[in-house]
Amino acid sequence: MNSPTPYSSHLRSLIDDVVQRDQSNSLSDNVKGHIQVITEQYMRNVVPAEEIASGIRDLWYILVQAAKNITTHIHRQDTIIRYLIAVQALGPLQRPQPVIFSDGHTLWSGLPLLGSTLVNEFTDQYYQRSYAAEQRENMGGFIGRLLSARIYNGPALCALSLFRETFETSRPLIQSTDTEEALEEQLPLEDLTRALTELSQNSEYSLAILSSQQSLAVTATMIDYADHPHLSDLGDLARQAGITTTAPQTAYNPQRWGFWIQRLKTLSKCGIESIEGNARACLGPMMAAGNSTGLLVTEAMEKDDVFHKQCCERRGECTGTPGVVGLQRKLFFGA
Repeated sequence: MNSPTPYSSHLRSLIDDVVQRDQSNSLSDNVKGHIQVITEQYMRNVVPAEEIASGIRDLWYILVQAAKNITTHIHRQDTIIRYLIAVQALGPLQRPQPVIFSDGHTLWSGLPLLGSTLVNEFTDQYYQRSYAAEQRENMGGFIGRLLSARIYNGPALCALSLFRETFETSRPLIQSTDTEEALEEQLPLEDLTRALTELSQNSEYSLAILSSQQSLAVTATMIDYADHPHLSDLGDLARQAGITTTAPQTAYNPQRWGFWIQRLKTLSKCGIESIEGNARACLGPMMAAGNSTGLLVTEAMEKDDVFHKQCCERRGECTGTPGVVGLQRKLFFGA
C-alpha cells in the first residue's frame, strides 16, 4: 500500500478535523474541487504520474470520509454520486502521455483506484468496533447509491461482503449488555441490518441485476471476487443450509439471493422489534426489484397492511396519499 506523501498527510489531517468539527456535509464540495484539480493537472501534462496517482488517492480518502460521515438520508450523498457520474461520462481523457493506473484504468474511465480503496475500507475498517454504527449505516447507503449508478467495480464486492456478514455468518442478534463481552463478540445483527437496510433501499435494481448474473454487471467489474474470499466466499450458515451454486461460490448468484430472502423473512419475525423492522425494510425493495423486473421472482410477501405500512415508513414513503400508497402496494405486493 502506498504511504501518503507529506502533503497528503497534511490534507488528510485537515479532512479529519472537518469531520471532528461535525462539518462533514462540506466534504461533498471537497470531492468536486479535487476532481476538477486532478483533471486540470492531468490535461496540462506537467504533473508526474506518481503525483496524479497520489492526488487520486487523496480524492478517494475524502470520498470515504464523506460517505461514512454524511448522513445517508440527506441529498449530499446524492450530490457526490452526481459528480462521479459526470466525470465518468468524460471517458478516457486524451493527452500526449496517457497514464494507466495500477488497476488498469485511466482518467476518467472506471474511476481509477476507487474500487481498491473501497475494498480496503471494508477489509480493514468497516467491521471493526472503531467504526460507529451510524458510519456503517451511512457507508451502506453510499455503496447502494454507487451501485444504482452502475458503479460496480469495488462497490459490488463491498455490498456482497455486507450480505455475507449479515446473513451467512453466525452472530448475536443484539449487543451484549456486558461491556467486556460486547467488545469481544462479533457485531450484532441489529447493527448490520441497519446498514443493509440503507444499502438495499438505495441500490434500486442493482442487487437484482448482480444476483441474476446479468452480463452487463458481471463484465462491469475488474476486481476478481475470488481474490478476496474474506469478503465474498459463501458463509458458514449458507453452507450449513445446503446452498449450492452453479456459479463460483465467491460471486453473486440466484441461490445466494434466495438464501438472503429467506433469512430476511425469518428475521422479520425474530421477536426483536428493531431487527424485524430492518428486515422488513430490506425485503420490500429487494423483492420489488427482483419481481417487478422478472430477474429474480420470489414468493410474494403476505398482504398485510401493518407489514406494508412498516415497510413504507422505514423508507419514508407512507405519505397518506392514496396514489402513492397504492403504487407501493403494487410494487411490494403485486396487489
